[in-house]
Amino acid sequence: MTTMRRWWTVLGAAALAFDAIAAPYVVLKNGQRIEGAAIRARPDGTIILTRADGQQFQLTRDQYTEAGADKPADFDRAAAAVQAGRHDEAIPILQKIMSDLRFLRWDREAGLLLVRAYRAKNDGAAMLKVYDTLMKDYPALVNDPEIGWAYREALIAARQFSEVEKQLPALIKSENRVDAGRALLMRGDIRQAQGNLELAIRDYLRVVLFFERETVLMPAALLRVAQALEKNRDGRAKEFYRRLLQEYPESPEAAAAKGKA
Repeated sequence: MTTMRRWWTVLGAAALAFDAIAAPYVVLKNGQRIEGAAIRARPDGTIILTRADGQQFQLTRDQYTEAGADKPADFDRAAAAVQAGRHDEAIPILQKIMSDLRFLRWDREAGLLLVRAYRAKNDGAAMLKVYDTLMKDYPALVNDPEIGWAYREALIAARQFSEVEKQLPALIKSENRVDAGRALLMRGDIRQAQGNLELAIRDYLRVVLFFERETVLMPAALLRVAQALEKNRDGRAKEFYRRLLQEYPESPEAAAAKGKA
């Protein structure tokens, strides 16, 4: 399973865990949790929480760390549609949740699923728009490494290569081997998108040759090498398809290699 796919799995688990938490609620800066019967948010992020006895709390964005509403009725249906690849069905539902529940936690959950749907449709501009909204409303996301990688993928899908290319040299030199390998794969993706197939193949091969111990990277690296070589009419493509099927038969990437080895 690739790192990005693990990230989506984590997101799904987090959503399920949150489903079990009572809402509406607000968590204050000091960690105190206040639960209520109703909650709403103003466009500036001010939360108004009403308790069952009618008492109201009005909290500005600098007074709380988290706020949550009841889970929207259509969220699970939209999540299932994304999982099943029915992205056009899911997108309008998720867009509405983001709009209706802004600052109330489920906008974030819906937004992350919405990005996944747009990613499947290769709509980089739409992905960036959602990410920009999420990171504006939830600034902590800016510091999340996986969101950073996903944002770079969105930039590439939107063909905004220069911003990503500025970040990659430092990542390639990173002591974190997984990050370094991911950066090389990403540079290969950019080079391929720019029509530099030979340079892309070199980057993909570097990952296969020098990052073999980072098994989380290998299925994606082997598939990219094989597909790029095949596109370049290089007979070595079969060798990498075969290796992918033999070494990582249960990976999602292996499905794309069947019949190619």
